[in-house]
Amino acid sequence: MKINYDRIKELNIESLTSDGNQQLSCFYIIQNGVERHLSGEVLSEDYKSFLIGIGVFIEEELLGERKEIVKPFNFMGDGTQSN
Repeated sequence: MKINYDRIKELNIESLTSDGNQQLSCFYIIQNGVERHLSGEVLSEDYKSFLIGIGVFIEEELLGERKEIVKPFNFMGDGTQSN
């Protein structure tokens, strides 16, 4: 599993209350799962499915598929330029 940092950041921003000082308690469930995963704890399949469903975890197999889809559209090339 890879962690989608950008998605965590989005969710964190969305979970801030209007005064900006408190987070909604539901974000704790997401953060707790990420912390447990990073510390090497085994998460239940339901917990992993939840984190995958909201886009926090990305399965390694899907990451490879995504790269293959994007590859044909790589207009920047490999960094070399021929003139």
